[in-house]
This record gives sequence, structure tokens and C-alpha cells, in this order.
Amino acid sequence: GRVSRTGKVIEATKQLLRDTKVIKTAFDLSAVFTQGGFRVFGQNPSRTKAQIGHMLRAFAKASTAREIEAKLRARPGYEIGRLAGLELTSIDEGLGPGEEALRAGLLSKIPGVDASNRAFTTFLNLQRAQTFDAMMQAYPGTPTIEVARDAAHMVNTMTGRSKIKATERHMSTAGTVFWAPRLNQSKALLLSGQPIWSAKTPEGRRMAVKQYAK
Repeated sequence: GRVSRTGKVIEATKQLLRDTKVIKTAFDLSAVFTQGGFRVFGQNPSRTKAQIGHMLRAFAKASTAREIEAKLRARPGYEIGRLAGLELTSIDEGLGPGEEALRAGLLSKIPGVDASNRAFTTFLNLQRAQTFDAMMQAYPGTPTIEVARDAAHMVNTMTGRSKIKATERHMSTAGTVFWAPRLNQSKALLLSGQPIWSAKTPEGRRMAVKQYAK
């Protein structure tokens, strides 16, 4: 049906807000200390160094970012991570610094926007995949899907991609108005210890405690 004039104004306003956020992401390489900060200070420095190297190569070249993404999806731990809800975002989703949740559209032609999105996505995907895999490998025996879900939630929350039922349906709207609402939610959850007390398994709770202790 036809869209009312008021509806068009509202949609145009939303698009303007999205576009402003996209422009702000140009040449932004802050993933290391924003969404990735919690893990950067708790993991092996050599792993962080390697992740930053991959991030910079992804920033420089789209084909490199796609190669890294393909390798992450072909690794042995990919399937259990997918089933557990581990967030691995695609560079083709146009996700980047503004909460890994912006489709840049025509604004992707602005120098630095696409490159920043690739860099953010690559760095955070590497962090999530490698941290999740390490947690699964440290588990004594074969982890159940319930344990894997607890681990995936911890990893997602540490890297700014938390999902909770109470707020999930509002994230799209919040992302239009606010800068990085999912990241801010994740920070609040981390501060409250939510990944520990919300874990569905004792093993998952112990994994989360170890991540906080690092």
C-alpha cells in the first residue's frame, strides 16, 4: 500500500541517522579496544598480535578478509559453534564499528567505510572463534550442546554481541537511534556477571568464571 507522508518522514529520519553512523565508521580500527577489549587483556599477547595483523590485512584488501572468513567457517569447531549460537558475522553484511550492525549501501563508497567494516568483522570473528575453540578444547571430554551454548554466550558477550530475549526485538530500532546498543548491553551484562549466573550448566558457569579470572 501507499506510505503516508508521516511514514516517509519517519523513514527518512531513520535513514539519516543510519547514514551519519556509517560515515563515522570510516577509517575506524578501534575494535581491538572496544568490542574486543575484554579478551585482548585476557589472552596470549601473541594471539592478539596475530589477530591485529589479520585485521590490518583485511582492512587493506577485501579478498583477504573473505579468505579469513572462509577459513573460520571451514575450521573443525565451526559447526558446534553455529549450533551453540556463536556470532560470526559476514563482511558482506556490511557490519562494522557502529555495533557491527550497519548496512552501508551507497555510503560504502566513501573511502574507509568498507575497509573499517572488514577490519572490525575480521578481528572480532577471529576473537570469537579462537576463544570459543579454546574453551571447547579445554573441556574434559566431549562438551554437550548446552555447555557449548553457555560458552558461546560468554564469548558473544565478551565481544559485544550479546543476545537476550528481553531486548532482542528492540535492537533494530535502538540501533537506529543509539550508537552500538548491543555493545553497551554486553558491557552491562559483563559488569553484572550475567554470563556466570545465567549459565544453564555447572560446566558453563565454571568456564565463564575462568574467563573473568584471566
